[in-house]
Amino acid sequence: MSLVLAVLSLASDPQIVDKIPKTEATSHLATLESLLDEKKYLNLRETILNPKSKDELSESLIWLRDHWLEGNSAFVPMMYGLTLWLSTEKVPDGIYKRSTRATAVASMLYFYGVIGIDGARCADPTAPINRLNQFPQIIPDLMSYIATMSPEEQKDVVEVAVGVEAKTAKKRDEIGDLDLMCVGGLRQISYGLSKGGATTELPAKPGQFGRQIGVDGSGYKPESLPAKIWQPVAKKAREEMSARLERLIASINPAKK
Repeated sequence: MSLVLAVLSLASDPQIVDKIPKTEATSHLATLESLLDEKKYLNLRETILNPKSKDELSESLIWLRDHWLEGNSAFVPMMYGLTLWLSTEKVPDGIYKRSTRATAVASMLYFYGVIGIDGARCADPTAPINRLNQFPQIIPDLMSYIATMSPEEQKDVVEVAVGVEAKTAKKRDEIGDLDLMCVGGLRQISYGLSKGGATTELPAKPGQFGRQIGVDGSGYKPESLPAKIWQPVAKKAREEMSARLERLIASINPAKK
C-alpha cells in the first residue's frame, strides 16, 4: 500500500482493530464530536487514547483521519499521528507497520508545518513557539524513526503533509485555531499569575535546566492579530512549508551516517 493510499484509506487492520462501516453512528463518535466542538482537547485526548473496545479505537482512527482531511484543528492530525503510532507499537515489522507509521509521520509533519501558518494569527507570538518546542515530545521516537526512512519515503511524507495543508487551507483560514495555537505562551502565564493561578513544579524536559514551574492560566482567552497582519505571514509560511519540513528532516539525517 502506498503512503497516499494509507493516508486516505481506512487506518486500521485486523491485527489491531476490527473494521467497521464508516457511516455507523455511535455514542463514542458523538462524544468525540462534542469534545472537539467544545475545544476540550485534554478530554478528547484521554477519550481517544483510552478506548473501551477495538471498535472504539477503529472509530477514533477513522474519525481523526476524516476530520484531519476536512481541515479541523491541528490537534486532530496530532492525535491521529500519536494514535496510529501507539496502535502499532506491538505489531511486527512489515509493510503494514511501515505504511501506518509513514502515515503517522505525515500527519505529524503536517502538524509541525501548520504551526507557522495557523499560528501566524496569534497576538502572543510565544504561543506557537511553545507548540514547536512541544513537538519533539509528542512522539519521542518520531525523529529517530524519520532518520531511518529512505530519501524517497521522506520525500513522500513531506509531499503528503504539504498536499493536505493545501487541501485544507481555505477552511482553516476561515475558522482559525486560536484555542490550540495561541495558548500556552507568556501571555497566558502572565494572565494566570495576575489572577493568582496556582503554580505547579514540573519535571524538566530535555534541554531545560533548573526548576520548571507551571501556572494555571484557566480562563485565558487568546487574541488574534488583525487579518491584514497575519494573512501575509501565513501566506509566506504556507509557501515555505515544504522547505521547512525538508530542513527539519535534513537536521536529523546525519544520524544515519
